Amino acid sequence: MVTRLPVPPTKLETLIGTLPWLLLAALIVFAIVRYPDMPSQVPTHFDALGAADAMGGKSFIWILLGVFVLLEFGMSILIRYPSAFNFPVNVNASNRAALVRYGMKLMRAMKLSVAILAWLVVATVLGYVGGPWILPVTLVFVFLPLGFYLGNMWRLRP
Repeated sequence: MVTRLPVPPTKLETLIGTLPWLLLAALIVFAIVRYPDMPSQVPTHFDALGAADAMGGKSFIWILLGVFVLLEFGMSILIRYPSAFNFPVNVNASNRAALVRYGMKLMRAMKLSVAILAWLVVATVLGYVGGPWILPVTLVFVFLPLGFYLGNMWRLRP
């Protein structure tokens, strides 16, 4: 059974949990303001070197933003129910609190990573940035928090 655990966030964790929503709100405002000036066709996919290899209508930007908002929303709900997390080690009385704390920190870090990646993706689609560095940066934003927090959890194995 999934239960909501009373693990109150620290002030820094609250900030890190709120910042992604602020970044996404600013990105939506940016997209609304820039939408009239966008070209009618925008890149919808990029190859490993950062070159656009598929194009679509400029309304694609709303699909992208919708996906990012849904990801943030889903992670915001999930973080409230850490008993639903799957941990990489067996959970017992001695490591449960630490595992829950690391799991919640991982979710907050991933929320922030997703918001930063949303800006990167939209900036790439609009042509502000691009190139072969996009894929490595994306991988770092995804796997660095995963590696850090999963590594910390692994050290808590019984």
